[in-house]
Amino acid sequence: MKRIAPYVWGGAILTISSIPNLNSPNIGIPGIDKLAHFGEYLIFALLIFHKRQKKHILPLILLFAIVDELHQKFIPGRKVEFSDLGLNFTGILCGWLILEEKMRIFKKRKPESNQIQDKIQDKIQDKINRLDQRMGKLEQNMRNLKTHRIRRKDIKVGVFVDVQNMFYAAKKQFEARLDYVKLLSHVLKGRRLIKAIAYIIENPEIDQSGFLSLLTHHSFEIAKKPLIQRADGSQKGDWDMKIALDVLSFMDYLDVVILVSGDGDFKPLVETVKARGPKVEIYGFPQNTAIDLKEVADEYFPIGDELLFRQ
Repeated sequence: MKRIAPYVWGGAILTISSIPNLNSPNIGIPGIDKLAHFGEYLIFALLIFHKRQKKHILPLILLFAIVDELHQKFIPGRKVEFSDLGLNFTGILCGWLILEEKMRIFKKRKPESNQIQDKIQDKIQDKINRLDQRMGKLEQNMRNLKTHRIRRKDIKVGVFVDVQNMFYAAKKQFEARLDYVKLLSHVLKGRRLIKAIAYIIENPEIDQSGFLSLLTHHSFEIAKKPLIQRADGSQKGDWDMKIALDVLSFMDYLDVVILVSGDGDFKPLVETVKARGPKVEIYGFPQNTAIDLKEVADEYFPIGDELLFRQ
């Protein structure tokens, strides 16, 4: 009914305007015909304006008022009066202002209900977050329970070391180097080593042969690739993709995946591994390990001074 009313009223306005030789009723009130022009367009505006579309409708209803007045030029006994057109516009604008005031009052009342709704939504979201936390802890406890049921020496462990990340973190934070022999013993904690891979970027200006020999002698497999020199003089060297692929390849044979890195880009990898079952431990320097990576891991172990040596 609300949608039809504006069309009915607009049709009535055009019908009245099309009546030949129409005179104002003689009721003894001066200017009653002018008041009628104002009133009919005031009502028309109130009927047709919509709170979401009023800015688009305003030009159309003003155009309608102009056409309504101009077409009377072709009706016998009728004529165009610009004063009538002005009253039409005044009625439209008054209708607009009434609607705006109504919306302003409505908006003052609305926040109270919005606040209640927001509080309800916040409570629901808070419960969902708590449930997610409990589910996460339950999953972590189940993975811990799985490893607890296995004798420590039978827990299968894979160690994946982002050497480039560790090198620069140790240098920046401690002006030292990481002792990889101590590191491997420290992270294993008496468990069974299945795979230990050190990912290295080769710099042609640095002789790493002694370091590589040391790693190989102490159970590490070496994955290496050259440092890329760009045309602009910058350098690039990272193993993120290869480390992720290797972890995904070996995780079905492991009870625990140990990632030695502080790179937050590994967060999706950790989430994927945890979803498949293995427990994930992160080892990294406190100031160089992304917060997201710490939070998503089953356990995070900070690397301290005890695993470093200074030349």
